[in-house]
Amino acid sequence: MYFPVFPTPDDIPTHPPDINVRIPAFCVDDCHNIFHIGSGTFGDVYRCKYEGQLHVMKKLSLTDDDDAEQHRLFLKEVTLLDRLRGHPNVVAVTGYCLPQHSLLMEYVSFSLTH
Repeated sequence: MYFPVFPTPDDIPTHPPDINVRIPAFCVDDCHNIFHIGSGTFGDVYRCKYEGQLHVMKKLSLTDDDDAEQHRLFLKEVTLLDRLRGHPNVVAVTGYCLPQHSLLMEYVSFSLTH
C-alpha cells in the first residue's frame, strides 16, 4: 500500500491501516532548522526542531529495488521501536512519517570529555 506525501499535518492519519502502534505520526515538512549530523548504512540523521523542541530525525535511504519490501521493513522497525518504548537503554521515538520513511527521536546531547 502506498501513502502519498501529505501537504499538511491535518491530512496525516493517526495511524495507517497496516500498523498498530502508540508512536504518533508526524509530517517531515513540519520540521525546521534541519541540520545533517551523520550518515550510516541505512540512511541519514538530522538535528531539527519539531513543535519547538529539539529532535533527531532519521531518514532511511531507499532504493527503487523493492518499494513494498522497504515499506514492510520500515513498518517492522516502527513496531519494534514501539515495543521498546520506555526502555532505559533506548532513545525515545517521538514520531514516524510513513510516506518519507522517517523517524523522529528524542535529542540526547552528550560529551566525550569527562
